[in-house]
Amino acid sequence: MNRKGHIGTALMPFLFLVLIVNALIVMYGFSSEVDKTKAQIRALIGESYAGHENILNWVNKSVTESLLVADKNDFEDSFNLSFKKLADEKRGSELNTNMYAKIALGEYSLFKDGDKYIINVKDVFESSNVEYNGVKYSYSLTVLFDDSKVLDIKVD
Repeated sequence: MNRKGHIGTALMPFLFLVLIVNALIVMYGFSSEVDKTKAQIRALIGESYAGHENILNWVNKSVTESLLVADKNDFEDSFNLSFKKLADEKRGSELNTNMYAKIALGEYSLFKDGDKYIINVKDVFESSNVEYNGVKYSYSLTVLFDDSKVLDIKVD
C-alpha cells in the first residue's frame, strides 16, 4: 500500500496552525502601532488647540494693553507703536506661528469704523508637530474693539 499521500495530509493541520499563529502575531503588532499613532494624533490636536488659544488670548491681552497706553490725541500711532512692541517681545517664542512677526513688522491693517476699530491680520499660520505627524492651520484674524476693550476676535 502507498502511504506517501497521507504524510502531506497529516502535516496540513500543523501548517494551518503555524499560519494562524503568524496572523495573530501580525494583528497584535498592527493593533499596538494603531494605538501609538492615535495617541500621537490626539497629542497633536491638543497641542495645536492649546497653541491657537494662547495666540488668541495674547492678541486680546495685547490689544487691551495697547489701549491703556495709547494717547487719545494721536491714537493710531501710539496704539500701533505699543502693539508692535508687544509683538516684537513675543517673537521667537515657543509657538510655531508667524502672528508675532506680522504684527511686529506692521503687516496688519488698523482702521476706524464708526466708534469702533478693526485690526486685520492676513495670511497667519500656526503649525504643530508630534513625531512624524504635523498640522498647519492658515487663517486671517480680525479684531474688533472700541476705546476701552476688545469686543470680538474672529478667525476666518
